Amino acid sequence: MIRRKQRATLQGVALCVLLLCCLPLAAQKPEGYCYPHYFIAQREGTEALVRDFFADIGTAADTIYVVMYSPGFSPRLENPLLFFHDGIKAFDADADVVVLSVGCSCDVAEKYNKRKGYEADCFICDPAGKYLEFLSVNSAGLMGSYVLKVARNSGRVIYGGCMSDVGAGFFKSLVSTTHPYPFHTYCADVVGSEFPLPDDLERASLSYVTAEIVADDSLFAIGTVQELPVMSDGLLVFADDYNQVFSCFRRSFSEKYEKIGEIAPDEDESFVYMNVPDIYRDLLVSQGFCYWIPLGATVLPGGDVGCVYDFPLVYEEEDGSFAFFNQPAMIVRDGRTLEAKRMVGLSDDFFNDLDEYFYDISKFNVIDSTTMMLGLRVNSWPIDYYEDYNGDPRHDSFLDAFYDNDNPTVQLVDMVSGKQLRKFGALDAVAGETKTSYYFTDLVAGVHDGEVAYCDNPSGVVKIADTATPWKVKLTYKAFDLDPERKPAMDKSKFYTLEYANDYLPYFCRRIKCLRLTDDKIHLLISVAYSIQSNFDEAVYEYRVIDRRSGEVETSFRVDKQFDDETVLAAGLSSDDEPVLFYLSERDGRYYMTEVKEK
Repeated sequence: MIRRKQRATLQGVALCVLLLCCLPLAAQKPEGYCYPHYFIAQREGTEALVRDFFADIGTAADTIYVVMYSPGFSPRLENPLLFFHDGIKAFDADADVVVLSVGCSCDVAEKYNKRKGYEADCFICDPAGKYLEFLSVNSAGLMGSYVLKVARNSGRVIYGGCMSDVGAGFFKSLVSTTHPYPFHTYCADVVGSEFPLPDDLERASLSYVTAEIVADDSLFAIGTVQELPVMSDGLLVFADDYNQVFSCFRRSFSEKYEKIGEIAPDEDESFVYMNVPDIYRDLLVSQGFCYWIPLGATVLPGGDVGCVYDFPLVYEEEDGSFAFFNQPAMIVRDGRTLEAKRMVGLSDDFFNDLDEYFYDISKFNVIDSTTMMLGLRVNSWPIDYYEDYNGDPRHDSFLDAFYDNDNPTVQLVDMVSGKQLRKFGALDAVAGETKTSYYFTDLVAGVHDGEVAYCDNPSGVVKIADTATPWKVKLTYKAFDLDPERKPAMDKSKFYTLEYANDYLPYFCRRIKCLRLTDDKIHLLISVAYSIQSNFDEAVYEYRVIDRRSGEVETSFRVDKQFDDETVLAAGLSSDDEPVLFYLSERDGRYYMTEVKEK
């Protein structure tokens, strides 16, 4: 989830790009150039595993420099890959540089690296996550681009960190570091100790209808699909992390989903928020400092498709450097032709209270032709630099007083003016009981015939209101119950750390991903975590249907994949009048859309 906040934030971290300027090489250790909250270290007693992992990489060198990343996770956080090869070579011309791709198939990794033009002496891929057998991270998955300096013969990881600076000082300090950093395990339960799935997660006899997804492109691939795919009346749209666009497919008479185009900002839309001279704009784009990041898509009333991007907001500072922020906006395309129709931006009032609130634009839901809902959080652990919040009852979520405040979860937005309309909702009581703040909270909603159903997780409570007054809840339903036996004892020694949240994953293992409302039903697609890593790369899905009359869950089953050798990339519920349960998958280098029903 931390991964979903960084990609959608309005705040962004200002970066300074110093052009034609040499920086002094400060005497600093490598960790001084890395993110201060995301850590990676070698597990004790794993030297043989390190030797085996890097045994066949095609180089005889003992010391290697490895940059490890998940392709498409976040292009902005991949930026260090553009400079890593030459940066290392500048201080050790004989060094061997390795690019290690994880969290995807080897086919995707190979095509992605070619498309991006990354340089290395050797490229390797770890689709099964074997690196976690000898490395420990303190987060649910990789949170950026990680550097490893490895001595292969001894099996020691000399240094590991999450890169935030690719200046000369970082490369000099990394090359000069020769003494291995201590062994450490941040999360002992990542490897070999998965927590059990819920007892009431039931299997059923399922039927499948499968259609292949195809495109005329020799480098065509589908990597990770982080946000919910959209399917409506034979149209399939999803944020394609591999290509960094929204890829669009339509079901043809041959019963295949054929690629019909991409939804991306056009020339007029792309540079709306770049307030720099064209010469600098072109240079910043060519050097890889500007990104247009696809977040989420939806079908709008009337059938148009709305796609939210993070646009680069860039302006020049007084000292000649450039400040970079993420600026989210929606581009609207015709649902049949994909023709550009309009752009929906957010007004400046969103920048007026960024010290107070975090807006999760990736969790947006259009509730009528002029209004949408955004996920909303009070800035608290672990959204921002949370040490600044310690002791502040408005922002320190480990204080009881924090939960006495008005802690809204939804921001209503005017889609014409882009202005804020109203904040509403409240953290569930269980957030206060567990001191988990907004960590497990995601806004999910569905609209039907003048009503909106929404939930913010993690309690499983679904609220229903009229679209004209979504803050006036008229009915509530319970999608699932929390199992008290899975609730951990509160460990105050872990306050303000990601490890604290990891302890609660078995308890909050269910997360509603998609919600569809009909006259008499509430259809829910739920992801179920079974380890810290599955929270990042969810592979277990559950389908539940609530009868609106009785309030009871009338259907509940695990969404098992059709074939053992296929990899599920994403799942969803269609926006049709009668929602269709489906998932996207890869098998033998080919891609499929599979509709699922209970027999």
